[in-house]
Amino acid sequence: MKKTNIPVICGILLYTVIALWQGAEKPELLIQITALLVIFGIFAVLFKARDNEKLKCLEMAALWGCIYLFVLYCILKVLGVL
Repeated sequence: MKKTNIPVICGILLYTVIALWQGAEKPELLIQITALLVIFGIFAVLFKARDNEKLKCLEMAALWGCIYLFVLYCILKVLGVL
């Protein structure tokens, strides 16, 4: 493991502990906490990726996922669901 990876790993672990702590105190945040932990999982996969082609594919999938989630948010906002 590179020394430059250690701060990133420590930061992710710290935010995970904080998120789980908040989830224990405020159960209504479980959806947001789950989403945050999924994002951390995606970061971990991207962080370990060595093949540039696979990494590019994962980055593009993440980008399009964000775009689709934004579109879904807009549709739900227009329909008055949110």
